[in-house]
Amino acid sequence: MKLKRIFIASVSSIAGLSLSPVIPAATAENLRLRPVPTIVQSACSAQVVGQEPGSRVNMRSEPSTNSNIRSYVLVGQYVTFLNASTNFNVLYNSRDAQDNTWYFVEYEPTQTRGWIREDFLGSADCSV
Repeated sequence: MKLKRIFIASVSSIAGLSLSPVIPAATAENLRLRPVPTIVQSACSAQVVGQEPGSRVNMRSEPSTNSNIRSYVLVGQYVTFLNASTNFNVLYNSRDAQDNTWYFVEYEPTQTRGWIREDFLGSADCSV
């Protein structure tokens, strides 16, 4: 079996044309990018509250009692509120189907983050 050499030329090289692709500059508008929220600690903390000192309050993976339990904190411990998005003055919170407000918080000693419903949090202390 004899192999033949095959010469393949592109249309642009035969015609002497330059057909380089035109790539527009990467901008948020032409790529339809959305800013990625950044989660940072706020200067606000609150004490976890409940009827029995030392009892557990669940930290959830999402703002709902139907979501997975990520961890827990004890009544009397303090958690730090977390901020999100480009406006770092807004606490990261959400409302569930029953109109309860949930806050995304961090328990600093273990750096555990999760959602706690508002009624398990005392008033926020935002001293810097």
